[in-house]
Formats: sequence, C-alpha cells, structure tokens
Amino acid sequence: MDICSVETVLIEKRKELSGRVDSVDRDFRSGRSADSGERATEMENEAVLTELRREASEELLQIDRALQRLKNGDYGICDSCGNEINQERLKAVPYAVQCINCAN
Repeated sequence: MDICSVETVLIEKRKELSGRVDSVDRDFRSGRSADSGERATEMENEAVLTELRREASEELLQIDRALQRLKNGDYGICDSCGNEINQERLKAVPYAVQCINCAN
C-alpha cells in the first residue's frame, strides 16, 4: 500500500467520522419532547449517541496522528519495537501504531 493510497483512506475515514460527530451534535441541539415517556427514550438514545461520539472522536484523533506520522515519515513503524508494521495490519487498521506482536 503506497503512501498516497494510505493518505486517501485516512482522509476518507476522517470525513466519515467527522460527519458522524456532526450528526450526533445536531441531534443533541434538536429540541426534546414534552412527553415524559418520549424523554426517557431520548435519554437512553443520548447515552448511546454520547458513546458513539466519544468513539468517533477517539478514532479521529488516531487518524490525525497517523496523518502526522505520514508527514514525518515514520508511518508504519511500531512505536514499541521499532519494526515495520505488517501491511495487512495497516490495511485493516490504517492508524495502527504497533505491530501485531506488540499489540498483543
């Protein structure tokens, strides 16, 4: 996988996650029902949305770090052992910072 395709994958994933965060934020800004039963359901939904937003924000941070590693020239190098991260692992998790051995 070449650097340009890695960057493209990361940027596309970043756009997708940013859209998800924006969607959750819009939902939080929308009005809430006056009905108490509806509010209970909305509160449950908000808990799920809050977790989805947290996960998306964390993944965005990891993607930004991967993009920075691309710029620095150390993308694909394990933070723990310094060896190259297997290409198959990077295809599956393009923002991986550890090789599979160190991750386990």
